[in-house]
Amino acid sequence: MSTLSRYVNNLMADGTSLSRSVWASVADKFFNKITPEEIIKNWELQRSSFSDRLSICHANPWLASGGLHCSVLQDSLFVDTIDLRTQSTDGPTFNICFTKAGQTLVAVMGIEGASGGHLNKKVFDMRDSMI
Repeated sequence: MSTLSRYVNNLMADGTSLSRSVWASVADKFFNKITPEEIIKNWELQRSSFSDRLSICHANPWLASGGLHCSVLQDSLFVDTIDLRTQSTDGPTFNICFTKAGQTLVAVMGIEGASGGHLNKKVFDMRDSMI
């Protein structure tokens, strides 16, 4: 667990990540509310054919469960990454970046105002150190 703690501490070091949580292990945090089935379903949906992905990105919000609706900001064709932004009518919105490191899904939800580009760098640095 000490190695995992290093990764989490690295994500949290600059103060731009919303909560120090490893998915499904910290009670009452956003990532804890997402089921493995929802992650698999939504990731596979985003990884479908290029034309399907374009229609998904432009027409449908991605329900990221946990009670939050998200819009797809970027779904790179050749890189396993998806950038989302939460939707809210009465509160702040947040960027979320997902990427894969082998069999591990790395997800970071930024604090209010954190840029998606900054989160991308964080998840890619973490991914690169894991593979």
